[in-house]
Amino acid sequence: MRRELHQARRLLERMERDLKSLRDLLERLEASESSPATPASDRKSKREEIPADPTLWAQQMEALWKDFQERGLEAVEAFIQQHTVPFLVAFLHACSIPIPGRGKPSKRQIREELYQRLRERRALERPVFTPRPLEEGKASEAESPHGSEESKEKGEDQDPSESSYSLWGP
Repeated sequence: MRRELHQARRLLERMERDLKSLRDLLERLEASESSPATPASDRKSKREEIPADPTLWAQQMEALWKDFQERGLEAVEAFIQQHTVPFLVAFLHACSIPIPGRGKPSKRQIREELYQRLRERRALERPVFTPRPLEEGKASEAESPHGSEESKEKGEDQDPSESSYSLWGP
């Protein structure tokens, strides 16, 4: 019985020490809560509001596209630096651009993917054939694909489909 009494006293002493530690911790937390070092309103929030409206995403993309046409990679880098990774992931998702990497992508991966997609869009929107500058002597021929007006009156250089003569009769 003496042994049990001794164990009970040791347990009580441990519990008192733990209780004292808990009270000290509680006092420190209450003191820090009542007078924070930096007020919550002064702290800059890392969270960025992610809009749900698809028209806002389209406006963001068009603004980025116009800026990209003027400044190129600098525009993409500025856009990446202005926004958080969750915002950029939502932006890529809303614009149907694949999200790079596995899990949470880095800003570098997002920049590379976005830059690649904007370069592809620029290449696709360029005209395929550009007209060559006309030479002075060939300018009159290029204006009319079937020759000049004078040759049409004479019946020369006419397209057979435009002539009154037909192989199959009148």
